[in-house]
Amino acid sequence: MMALAKDAGFQHIEKVPTDGAPGVFATLDAGAKRWMGIYFMYDVKQFEPSEWSSRPWRRASSTSRASAR
Repeated sequence: MMALAKDAGFQHIEKVPTDGAPGVFATLDAGAKRWMGIYFMYDVKQFEPSEWSSRPWRRASSTSRASAR
């Protein structure tokens, strides 16, 4: 993740220790008046489509919410 941030042009990149896998905090100053925060989560568990109640990688909706994987 740190290499991806560096390749994308982020100027400040640091590894943040946690109880589990470390996090990555990075900033990119593009000189814009407004800013935005982005949070990514990565998961390395393989999936078996037959174990899902809805199709993986497709938008799913219910009466209470919409979600996507």
